[in-house]
Amino acid sequence: MEYLTAIMLAFAGLVAATFTGLLREEVSAWLPKLTSQLIKLAVWRAPSASREQYAQEWAADVSEYPGKLSQLLRATGCVFAAGGLRPWTTARVFFYLDAVGVLFGSTVCILSLVLFARDANNFLPALAWGLNAVSIYVTVVHSFAGAVRYLRTSRG
Repeated sequence: MEYLTAIMLAFAGLVAATFTGLLREEVSAWLPKLTSQLIKLAVWRAPSASREQYAQEWAADVSEYPGKLSQLLRATGCVFAAGGLRPWTTARVFFYLDAVGVLFGSTVCILSLVLFARDANNFLPALAWGLNAVSIYVTVVHSFAGAVRYLRTSRG
């Protein structure tokens, strides 16, 4: 029985080593394509007036890094940097507020279910409490958004 276990473990190790090598080659082959797609995304996020300039600069900057993984990480940094180049419009601010609201609401729902739904009788009240917290947040944010839009249109 011990010999059979040893043979199976050796075979599993051989399969794992082969699979790991294939996976490494596959990921290595896809990294340049993913890097170029990230650069295109960064250029798309950049202000439209200077997209060609940023495309050339970021492509040259990324190609200066020696490894494929470091080039991928640099391209990811370009995507985040491109987001900071665009002006903060009201729509963009409220988009991020909505994203925070989704994260807040999901967290509140999960916490209310974990903390208050100890048995089947408390499940629906806990879920309702969490969803009410989400609706209050969304109502407050969108009321604020409506007030800002009203003030911006009434001035001009």
